[in-house]
Amino acid sequence: MNKYNKLFSPLSFDKGISLKNRIVMSPMTTWASNEDFTISDEEVEYYHKRVNGVGLVITGSLKAV
Repeated sequence: MNKYNKLFSPLSFDKGISLKNRIVMSPMTTWASNEDFTISDEEVEYYHKRVNGVGLVITGSLKAV
């Protein structure tokens, strides 16, 4: 067993949210959000192209759709 195995195991939170692994992608852009600070379709597309294998994505917008 290597020390990174836990990164690839699922993670469940008390409120019922589960992640397929413990890899988290941090915010990478805020330039594409809508004027009301929600995540735009353009930003969703940006992240969608980059999330292969990631358990959780954090956006730079205030709230996600």
